[in-house]
Amino acid sequence: MVSGRWAAVAGFLAISELATGSNAVAREQDTSAQPVMVVRVRIDNQAGVDATVLRFAKARANQVFASSRVHIDWIEETDASSRRLPVPFTVMIMADGHAKRKAVEEGLQDDVIGQGAPVAGRAYIYFNRMVESVHAPRDTIIQLGDVLAHELGHLLLPPGHSSAGIMRASVDSRTRNLQSFTDAQTRAIRTRLSKLPVSAIPSAVWRSPGGTHGQGEAGGAEPDFAIEMCVYNHAAANEHALKFADAHAESSITTTTREVAPAADPRRGLYWLD
Repeated sequence: MVSGRWAAVAGFLAISELATGSNAVAREQDTSAQPVMVVRVRIDNQAGVDATVLRFAKARANQVFASSRVHIDWIEETDASSRRLPVPFTVMIMADGHAKRKAVEEGLQDDVIGQGAPVAGRAYIYFNRMVESVHAPRDTIIQLGDVLAHELGHLLLPPGHSSAGIMRASVDSRTRNLQSFTDAQTRAIRTRLSKLPVSAIPSAVWRSPGGTHGQGEAGGAEPDFAIEMCVYNHAAANEHALKFADAHAESSITTTTREVAPAADPRRGLYWLD
């Protein structure tokens, strides 16, 4: 059982049962005209989180960053190592044994479920603690996605928390609503990403038209983009009808504009949750 208190040290993410509900932080200025910035993040799944759960959680974290026009290009530990890809940030989802040892060594309180180490470019998630902190209306996917976004925020932002949004000092445990970064945090994140070396930017990703990283490693024409969508089938719609709608949506999007294209995913970037 969690204590209902947040750790006071910046970079730690704990769980509070007294958090008040709030929607995503209102944007002080429109960011829709700004180019999407992409950063590669390695994720080490030492806790053996179910692949489907992890995929949806990463999509949730990307939804959080999307409001800041930032996309996370997730890469698995084995893939990053085998391809020797430069990765500026790593998230480690710790197995219980490792998590317990680390918590004891650093004297962490029982309610700490995440920790950021900006100097090392690494974030840690205490997965078993995080699972124990989940209760309705939230679930493991929502909780893990928000923790991923929060801890990545600590790697990209100056130390500290905000009074609202995804970087508040506590998870809003009473709602599934998507949180976002404040306008000031968005500017800080985008400034931080603009200073990353070119080698840290995934291939064929459009960073800033006419800018230093505009054409990535691909060169030439502007690359395609992908849309990720989570669909909650609370109405228990027929599976065949959903598949037909999936195909129709993909066809409509890819034939009406070249700014989006199917993601490199067997579900074509349309994520379904039953």
